Amino acid sequence: MVILGVADGPSAAAAVVVDDALVALSTESLRVDPTSVDALPWRAIDDALTIAGVSLDQVDVVAVAGRFSPLLAVRRRPWLSALVAAPFSLAMDAQVAWQAFLRVSGFGAVEADRAAEWVEGRLNVHGITPERVLMVDAHRALAEAVYRCASEDDVLIVGLQPMGDGTATAVHRGQGGQLDRLSTDPAVSSLHTHLARVTSALGLGGPVSPRRLGALAARGTPDPVLLGLLASQMSSEGTALARWAGMSSVRADDPLYARIRSLSPEDAAASIHQNLTEAVTSLVRRLIRLHGVPKVALVGEVFEDPRIVARIAELDGVTKVFALPASTAETLAIGAATSQAGLGPALRDLHLGADVDGESVERVLAASGLSAVRTATLPTRLAAGVAVARVRGRGGPGPRALGARCVLVRADDAVAIARARKALRVPEDEEALIITIPTPNEGAIEGFEALRPTLALGAVAPKVDDVFRRRYAAVIPKDGRVWMMRVEKEQEPGLHSVVQALVRASGCGAVAALPLPDNGTVSDVAARLVAGDLTAAQLGPFWVDAGGRR
Repeated sequence: MVILGVADGPSAAAAVVVDDALVALSTESLRVDPTSVDALPWRAIDDALTIAGVSLDQVDVVAVAGRFSPLLAVRRRPWLSALVAAPFSLAMDAQVAWQAFLRVSGFGAVEADRAAEWVEGRLNVHGITPERVLMVDAHRALAEAVYRCASEDDVLIVGLQPMGDGTATAVHRGQGGQLDRLSTDPAVSSLHTHLARVTSALGLGGPVSPRRLGALAARGTPDPVLLGLLASQMSSEGTALARWAGMSSVRADDPLYARIRSLSPEDAAASIHQNLTEAVTSLVRRLIRLHGVPKVALVGEVFEDPRIVARIAELDGVTKVFALPASTAETLAIGAATSQAGLGPALRDLHLGADVDGESVERVLAASGLSAVRTATLPTRLAAGVAVARVRGRGGPGPRALGARCVLVRADDAVAIARARKALRVPEDEEALIITIPTPNEGAIEGFEALRPTLALGAVAPKVDDVFRRRYAAVIPKDGRVWMMRVEKEQEPGLHSVVQALVRASGCGAVAALPLPDNGTVSDVAARLVAGDLTAAQLGPFWVDAGGRR
């Protein structure tokens, strides 16, 4: 049985399950007109099937995450394109109200059936003729993904997704391989519109992602006046978030948004983040007490922020916290596929992307005029303060592909990190992922035991002690939290050996992982080497120096 899971939207993804295993994941940014009927993530779909080694005609089931996807609805009805608007408009309120109406009425099933028929038609044109096409509730897909990939059974799964098929909050329990929904927010909450609007008001070119919001907040100071204004809109009310205020115009001189615009992005972000964190942690604390389950899995757009994940782990009564490092699109695609496969819970290898083989690397290097050698010089160059691109093996989910697609710099070298940021044009509010291995001088990590499974995947920003802060001051923001991936030899032998060799060479037990520009492909990195943005790279089995021209 071949199951294709698809997540639709500006950031889209596709995942493939073959028989009883999740085997492929691919992402795509849809840079085409969002109202186009051809805007399904075809490249992600084709790439995922290629990675899985199956052809178009072998797909048995296609599961699409989201029963009433707003973007899908617009593409099915081009006349609605004029209503696709920025967060500061009534169009967002109308969209929220419409999804909530579909969820609680019989029209939701009709809409989902019509959407499935439309998707099937587009798939057929593309050459995919599955036996079934179905739309999977967004919160169900999120819960399936985090439960099927979790390292623990019997977990309380809390999902917070602003556009989650008519509700922002859903609570599930995963136990013995079964996933049961315990509750959903009975009414539309302020989370639907609030987060998009306040992060847009930061003036950074549209809504800011939760992870970037946390990184900005870590460098700012909360403003008491703004905190008071935010508290009137976002708070926890028992086991739900504050109610949605209803359709109302958003004026440019609204005191809340005016105050956000009057502050620096860092201080405004710190206020927004503190308010959101207090609301979310209060909600999760009450849910844990209500259901009596001390192990928690967190999923949805809000929990893409590794700082909020860490704060949940610090709550009394929490013994384990699990979160995926994947984007919401990746998580939805994984969940849509696994929801139809009946997989049991177990932490699987999440390196699900395309492999980087030596033959393809040699072809790219030859075309670029670069030469390569098969030597393991990466730790030596890192010890010398050189930033090294790493593109090898199968990529994983998340912005650094579990360390398989990134630029590595030793984490205690502020000059080298600044130089790499400048060369790659990485903004200051794009936080580095710190990859560490267990070393005697690493210091203590707050809530370590509860965070152990999540630390292994780089989905959390715990608070570290003075030992770590003194050693790696170059990567410690104002709030003392570090976005961290702690590598064990059994799980990530390649990365572990690199950092271990760096420890022997320099005493440094951590590297800062910066994002690769573009898509992080071998061709992209080769172009950066030729342009001089990078000086060294580990590509597949090869070592490449920018000066090593043919």
